[in-house]
Amino acid sequence: MNWMKNKFHGQWMYGFLLATIISGIFLSPASIKAQSSVTSPNPAALFYQANGYYQRREYQQAAEVYHQLIQTGYESGNLYFNLGNTEYKLGHKGEAVLYYEKAKQLMPHDADLQSNLELALDGVDEGNPSWQRIFYQSIVSTGSLENLLVLTSVLFFILMSFLILILMVPMDFREHNNGKLKGWCLGTLVGIATVFLLSLSLTAATGFDHTRQNAVAVQASGEVRFEPNSQSTAYYRLAEGSRVQILEKKDNWLLIQRKDGKMGWIEAKFIAPI
Repeated sequence: MNWMKNKFHGQWMYGFLLATIISGIFLSPASIKAQSSVTSPNPAALFYQANGYYQRREYQQAAEVYHQLIQTGYESGNLYFNLGNTEYKLGHKGEAVLYYEKAKQLMPHDADLQSNLELALDGVDEGNPSWQRIFYQSIVSTGSLENLLVLTSVLFFILMSFLILILMVPMDFREHNNGKLKGWCLGTLVGIATVFLLSLSLTAATGFDHTRQNAVAVQASGEVRFEPNSQSTAYYRLAEGSRVQILEKKDNWLLIQRKDGKMGWIEAKFIAPI
């Protein structure tokens, strides 16, 4: 019995010692740092690595690292812009337009981005949009929603401050300068209110546009049909790189609207949301 106890005690001690050594190895600062670098890659390092691949014209490797960086939850205008360039170099027109559009949401006034997007869209048949749609798109592309919200908030603060200031003007001063004060106050108030309402309208239109689900055709030969089934009559063929709006979803079919207003159903595999 004693031998059995001693043997069990010896095995337990040996196991405890072995577990302690293994834990010490895996929980050492160096190993923790190594594990954390594997589970949580440094976004800056990945971005630098992908850029290096791109500069060496190793576009497939660059694209893989850029996608890996996106999967970590990191996003930026430059990241999407570089990935769009990479996909364009790989001959993936639809993917290039997709990531250029994603970049455009974060840096809407970048000249290089706009130039590359136009290059990627060269030859893509998106239909001829009406002048009303062209005007609307120019309006909602004036600035980012965040900047417009800030501008509208500042204008509202100025408007309220001016109204309070008018109410605080002493009565004697108002009566003595009645004509001049009324004209100046009314003109200034109308001017501030007009700019505020314009900014508010622009913000509302841009916010509404952001609620719409936009997408890009990332595969060629996508047939747009009148009904959400493969036996339905084909309406038109969606060109790779075409930008559309998603209006409705039914199973693996999407109801889309092209820039010229044409609507129809297409299999979800052919397009990707922006």
